[in-house]
Amino acid sequence: GVSHLLYLAAGRGKPVEVTLPIEGDMHNLNADQDGRSVTFGLNGWLTDLAFYRVAHGKLQELGIASATWPGASAFSTVREDAVSADGTHVPMVVMLPKGGKTGAPLPTIMDGYGSYGIMSVSPRYNPNFLAWLAHGGAMAFCGTRGGGERGRDWHEGGRGAGKVAAQADYIACAERLNAAGYSSPHTLIATGTSAGGTLVPGAVLRRPELFTALISRVAMVDVSRLEAAENGANQFAEFGDPRTVSGFKSLVAQDAYLMLPSATAAQIGRAHV
Repeated sequence: GVSHLLYLAAGRGKPVEVTLPIEGDMHNLNADQDGRSVTFGLNGWLTDLAFYRVAHGKLQELGIASATWPGASAFSTVREDAVSADGTHVPMVVMLPKGGKTGAPLPTIMDGYGSYGIMSVSPRYNPNFLAWLAHGGAMAFCGTRGGGERGRDWHEGGRGAGKVAAQADYIACAERLNAAGYSSPHTLIATGTSAGGTLVPGAVLRRPELFTALISRVAMVDVSRLEAAENGANQFAEFGDPRTVSGFKSLVAQDAYLMLPSATAAQIGRAHV
């Protein structure tokens, strides 16, 4: 999820990496008209979008940038690695408030998406995240299978029947956060939006003892009814085709609503959904 830029002098020889000012995500990479330079935007977790030019392998600022909140400089980010149930290593990023990781677990919001090859651990600047950090909370981003963190195979591993593996990846991230002391089962909040709203509720119902709350936004919690949804048919390829036996079984395995009867009252009460 981190961008790199390589310079090949005169189109020959060994490429040299151009040192970028931050660990960030690159946008709008374009060659100038003479073909001798490129311009692009770059943002990080704690730095808003700024634009640069690289000519002959040398970086220069263009003086075009969105304002970054000065308070963000007090925060920090850590890259972590979780191990899923089948041994797969899952990338994760943790954003920490001023003072970083402390001896006591922090109130932590963990986000997941896991669909359409979209990366969850690619740096993005969001003032809402910074506001949470300013109040002493932490943010975590779990790059489950189904995303694009490790190429096409990573996406394919979290499509259809692989959505259950993506839920296991999200659980692994929660286990890692709690075990490492960033959070605890009393301070860890699960959240997902849209496709993440299908991923996360199922993971929480499978392991509710890891979490204290669930925030599921614009979610398909009853994904087995995908065919009846206005925005359903175009998502068959990602989640499963209910018109086939295998596709419908995949949808049932992801369906948080159908998981409720098998979850005990103690489990449901443990996580405030």
